[in-house]
Amino acid sequence: MDRPAQITIAAWRDALAAFGDGGYRWLIISPDQLKKLLGRNGQPKYSFSLIINDEAQQFRHLTAQRTQYQRRINRLSAPPEKAPFVITVTATPGHHPGEYTYLSSLFAQLHDDPPGEWADLGQKLVEHGLPLAPGWDKGKWDWNDQAKGSQRLQHQAVTRVRKWMTDCDPPVMVHRDAPWGPPPVDGLPLDFTATQWAAYHQDWSEFRSAMRIARQGNDTARGRAALMRFRQKAGMLRAPQTAELVAAHVERGYQVLVAVELVTTAADPVASLLEEHGIGVSRIFGGGDLETERMRFQRGHNPVVVFNTASAINLQASELMVDGSRASSARRIGFFHQPRYSGIAAHQTMGRAHRDGQVCSWSLLFAAGTVEEQAARIMINRLMVTSASVDGDLGAFGKLARLFDADWLPESMFE
Repeated sequence: MDRPAQITIAAWRDALAAFGDGGYRWLIISPDQLKKLLGRNGQPKYSFSLIINDEAQQFRHLTAQRTQYQRRINRLSAPPEKAPFVITVTATPGHHPGEYTYLSSLFAQLHDDPPGEWADLGQKLVEHGLPLAPGWDKGKWDWNDQAKGSQRLQHQAVTRVRKWMTDCDPPVMVHRDAPWGPPPVDGLPLDFTATQWAAYHQDWSEFRSAMRIARQGNDTARGRAALMRFRQKAGMLRAPQTAELVAAHVERGYQVLVAVELVTTAADPVASLLEEHGIGVSRIFGGGDLETERMRFQRGHNPVVVFNTASAINLQASELMVDGSRASSARRIGFFHQPRYSGIAAHQTMGRAHRDGQVCSWSLLFAAGTVEEQAARIMINRLMVTSASVDGDLGAFGKLARLFDADWLPESMFE
């Protein structure tokens, strides 16, 4: 299961206690602990009958150690009769089919090929005509230049791979849209004042000093680091507006989720500004007892939660607790204080409260004309692709996409 382990292990343990263990011996483990299941020779110490990979998208990068451990424990290179039965669970398979690496053995079975032929999934998908190209890092793939400029090509590619799994007999992929509909999403661009623009364009070292941000590590701002610095600036400059918006919704009786990616320049200032106004805030970021923080929000003691954990925690209204009690029934509403480049993280974030029949609407906040607007565009594009990969409802995201370019998406995607 995914992080944070102190929340998710407890949740899985409670679920097994409630539903029964089926007579099996269960091991609940996080990706940080997977190495403990391997021997000195790098091979699995144990043979499992059944493996459930929850939030499987975390194993999409082949060069990551957790992916390498997971592939060995799942025995993805072994023929099916010598491997465990594997159940893969995710609402967001990847930003493109080249990231479905944890399904390589399944694709091999569907095509009657040896698993080894699909180990380099990206290359095999190219051989099948998908518009992919090697990425910037070893083992990674991305859309090729033609597909990067065509939402239609991306949609066709993910649809084709999805149909491999849904059109076989029996289907090996099952997906169900939430019966209560997708989360309502809108965009709220903010126009900077002249003072904010001046601070945004300020040299990073001067901005850091003016905003009293502690220096950490390399303080240069070139290339990707420069983009990150501009994101840090924009998020911190908008913190007062976000806090004001959140406070207004608290006054209207909502419990509010504020999703962030960065801590020092986003999570901390937003949470501190709200607390200065006497509003209780659960902080699910950094260290501390995260489950206690979560429960203070769920019980309604804190009307706001600021968090940077995208998956594997429950923040919904009326959550059923292990003792039979329920979380507060106050309606949830969410704000992305920062747009994220990852459509997977964005989709997962919205699912923290829009679940089990509970509707949670979301707003995407960003500073117009800044690097945040570019990040918002990429986030929405990737949200569309991740939804199409499981044949999900695209309508809500399509409306948001039109904020950026009315001709950006083909009408056929909303039929």
